[in-house]
Amino acid sequence: KIGRLWHPIYYLLHNLVWRWLSTYGTILSLNSCNTMGKKKSRSSKKPAKNNRSNGLGDIDSNITSNPSASSFSLPSFAADLPQPAEGWARELRKLEKELQNTRYQDAEIVISAAKVARIMRQFDVLEKILTKAESKGVVIEDQEMWTQLNEDVAALKRVKTLVRSDNMKKVINDVMKEGVSVDFVTFDCSSFLGLNCIQFAASKGDVQMMEQLIKMGAALDIEAMPPPSVLATQSGLVMKPKKCTALLMAVNGALTTRSVMSIVAKGGMGGKGGMFGGSEARETYEGCVECAIQLVRLGADTSVTFQFPPGGKNHPIYQSWHVWNIEGKSVRDVATLVGSDSFEKTVEEFSTMEHQIEHVNCRCGSRLPWKQCHAGKPTDPYYLAGKGDKKDITKVTWRYSPLAPCHCNTSNARLGLPGTKKIHFKCCWDETAHREYYQCDKTSEISVMARTPTNPIQREAMKMMQEMLKGKTEDEISEVMESMQQMRSDPEFVIKSRCDMVREGGALAMQAIVAGNNPCSKLSSWDPEVYAGVMETM
Repeated sequence: KIGRLWHPIYYLLHNLVWRWLSTYGTILSLNSCNTMGKKKSRSSKKPAKNNRSNGLGDIDSNITSNPSASSFSLPSFAADLPQPAEGWARELRKLEKELQNTRYQDAEIVISAAKVARIMRQFDVLEKILTKAESKGVVIEDQEMWTQLNEDVAALKRVKTLVRSDNMKKVINDVMKEGVSVDFVTFDCSSFLGLNCIQFAASKGDVQMMEQLIKMGAALDIEAMPPPSVLATQSGLVMKPKKCTALLMAVNGALTTRSVMSIVAKGGMGGKGGMFGGSEARETYEGCVECAIQLVRLGADTSVTFQFPPGGKNHPIYQSWHVWNIEGKSVRDVATLVGSDSFEKTVEEFSTMEHQIEHVNCRCGSRLPWKQCHAGKPTDPYYLAGKGDKKDITKVTWRYSPLAPCHCNTSNARLGLPGTKKIHFKCCWDETAHREYYQCDKTSEISVMARTPTNPIQREAMKMMQEMLKGKTEDEISEVMESMQQMRSDPEFVIKSRCDMVREGGALAMQAIVAGNNPCSKLSSWDPEVYAGVMETM
């Protein structure tokens, strides 16, 4: 649990603005606010662009989001580079190894690695390359490119963010080195109680902090309720929205800031408003919109709805929801109120399964589709969807972040082995790719898919199973499978059947058994009789 991260004046001002906004909202003519709420059934019709303010009261429609052109596009020089056969991630890893071998003294390798790091938005890697190359005295011919790369790093550092704060450095260390779950790290907030770290970052429009957390394996749609002991110590604050997600908090932050900026623009709050009326308000608004767009591009659920928490309906913090008339509406429903064409377009495009599967972004922060990034090989899977779920985008499970702590630590801990400090991509992503880890964004649970090539014995067993089940009804097949499961739950039966199999099948049977567990295992070299004897003795 992280201590308060914002200046106390912010807490006071923020609460005062919320209360002032709720009072201001009751004076507004609600007739103009209820455009979205007149019909009980949802309408697929989008409101006209000049009516974008409907639902937000007397908002200034000229206040819209203007993200920079580089936010979601590749740098201009990327058009001159061919797409690597195995994706940009493996290309960067290969170049990093070449940098080590040449000791950062080969100018061609240095500039190539720097370009790829910039394409992948790996600014920490890019800065390391630039700094080391300059310290080695490497002469770069394309000085204009070199200057631009340095400016890109500097521009990122000029953005206000908590990601480089001492508190976040501790979070990063705890998650990457100590095995702390990133989804259950909570942050104190002046408005809502119980926000976990990614919800907090999204609500403040802190894009860098949010993307760092996603790199470390944060689940996008988890509600992450804090334990009762935490809630009991916080008095005077209201609980975060029911079924709260990071995307919902990003949209709420965008609506809030846009609404307050409009009030200030019309002379409210003395025409000032401090951080809510000047450049800081614009930065927060643009940050919330950028967070929301990127969350949708990563596969966040846009069907999540705005719901009051228990006892929150009449709380001053939630009065603006009445003014905006958004209770019970989904993020998809209120997309037009955010004031961003890019957000509307992104929500619309990612509402189809086909577009999501092809364009959903890798979790490494590159903002590239998986197939251009860490899942660049033709054989690289990056999502799971059951046969019955292929038309429901909320049922898709995406692959665990390649830059998160490797999950082999879980297995090592269970076996009493020392853990690794490596990220997933540099540990078990390629080297032991027989196991793929997928993360449920709603629960943060990790599931494992094991893939192994079949061998002759396994194929024969499959044929026998097909023959045995031929002509049987679904109920009869279920009975057979249940009977087999019961037999497999008997340790004596399992050991006897396995020992009989290796004694009769010899070396080929040993290979079949080992391949089902771990293709890197050396057990396949054991004598079958020795293996069977050891199993029986154990």
